[in-house]
Amino acid sequence: RVCWRARRRGVVARTVTLKLRYADFTTISRARSVAPTCSELELQPVLCSLLEGALERRRRVRLLGVALSRLSRVERQLGLFAWPGARLHRAVDGIRTRYGFESIHLAESTPLRGR
Repeated sequence: RVCWRARRRGVVARTVTLKLRYADFTTISRARSVAPTCSELELQPVLCSLLEGALERRRRVRLLGVALSRLSRVERQLGLFAWPGARLHRAVDGIRTRYGFESIHLAESTPLRGR
């Protein structure tokens, strides 16, 4: 959802932060700098690696949060080649605008049934 909000506001992030709070209210956060982006496709692998490094298997998680920081406006310079995910993001954002955010998800982020 943070990527969707960033695209609606016309900004890209240079840092992604994962906040993890356990059942005993111990809170940790991990951050990583990335190339400026507002794409779920680019940030999901980064967040998964941050989570794997921070997660303690024997403790229950109470809260999981994601934040984008070091924001800047999207530069409108035309590139020689269009980024292939741009059309995908426009289509997904159009569906979310019309039918609500929960109407469409990335296949990788949807849990499989029976697992």
